[in-house]
Amino acid sequence: ETAIRNIPAVFTNVHYMADWVSSFEDATFCPYISVYNDYAILQRYQDQARDHVSGNLWAYSCNRTDYPYPTLDIDDVTLGIRVNGWMNRFFGVNGYLYYMVNKYSRMFEEEDPNGYTNVYDSPDRGGGSNGDGFLLYPGAYYGSEYPFATVRLAAYRDGIDDYNMLSIYRDKLNALAAKYGIEVNFDDYVSDLYASLFRGAVAYENNDARFYEVRRELAARILAVDAADGLLAVCDREASVLRVYAAESSLRVDGVTVGGTACGAGYAYVLPFDTTAHTFEIVTSARTVRYAVSAHRLIGAEGAALSEGSRYDAEKGTFTIAAINGPLIDLYTPSMTFRLDGVKRATRLCFTYGNRSADEFDIRIKLVTSAGEIELSTNYCRAGSDRRVEILLPDDIDWSTVTAIRITFDNVVQQGNDFVLAPDRTLTLSDLWLDVE
Repeated sequence: ETAIRNIPAVFTNVHYMADWVSSFEDATFCPYISVYNDYAILQRYQDQARDHVSGNLWAYSCNRTDYPYPTLDIDDVTLGIRVNGWMNRFFGVNGYLYYMVNKYSRMFEEEDPNGYTNVYDSPDRGGGSNGDGFLLYPGAYYGSEYPFATVRLAAYRDGIDDYNMLSIYRDKLNALAAKYGIEVNFDDYVSDLYASLFRGAVAYENNDARFYEVRRELAARILAVDAADGLLAVCDREASVLRVYAAESSLRVDGVTVGGTACGAGYAYVLPFDTTAHTFEIVTSARTVRYAVSAHRLIGAEGAALSEGSRYDAEKGTFTIAAINGPLIDLYTPSMTFRLDGVKRATRLCFTYGNRSADEFDIRIKLVTSAGEIELSTNYCRAGSDRRVEILLPDDIDWSTVTAIRITFDNVVQQGNDFVLAPDRTLTLSDLWLDVE
């Protein structure tokens, strides 16, 4: 009885879980992988997983969760499910639901609905997606006592190997940071690798050469952590310094010998930089390492143009973004807009914001161009909490047409089955900058 009453609950869904269940305690959350393409929804799931004992955050795909999202369908690009391992590390996903690996009968057939089929002749089991429901073929058909794994299963296995490589890199970085008594954000060390393979929950085109180049780079970074000099760099853009930690009491930085300050089991170095691009050359007793810092453009938050009824409190450093009632209540978009001048090309957008409202809220982050708006990402923030936003910008943006950065809010929010006027949002916003070229 105890075992039956404590069977873990797995909730599969195609929207955010709150639309389906009211209690998340000790549950495993398992939406379609495509749901994670909305970053605000992903953040909600991640927060819920961290809050609860189980901490489980899974994903699944079936019944035509189509390309460009990674799936285990035969018609999909196999590299997608391989890249899925990298996505899972980034998302915090620690499980993948696959409802059956050896389905050899067809569903939804009017005649003989559970009749077996020759699986070597037909890839469809009645779910609408070729390959859905089976990752193995029966070996007896060819005289084998064992089943045959599909190429799709092999690709998924390889994706788990990549996930494990990322986990090893994370653990090594954390262990090295612990020697100096600091903490590091793992995503800072792999965000460029992630961006080379996927954006949101969308895998890029089928490009094996690029994938294996990224994987080799990951392997090189893992090996570099084990170097005898214990070199570790943390870029603090808000303070405009590169914080370097090493096992050695002095380093040569840009041709000058610099002494370190005792820090944990090693030494710390603070290397300042300005808003221009710079590559630090750091020489230890074992090697020469170069750390590149991009040029960046700081943007004053207090100069934002605000939508109707919104205001900025300079004394408190807070913005109050007002919703507007009226005939266009469903179409109106409250916003804050930051003008850009003379940006020829930007590669990264960053800022920190804090929710000082009584309610959670979502934001949408956009670029304003002469032809309209480009939505870059969504974001979610609980009441009383802060978020750091870092967006690697697409390469195909025509920056000659970009005039501003815009953050928008919903004018109406769902309350039960109804949509009502959103409450005013109060927030702080700081450290807004672009990496530029």
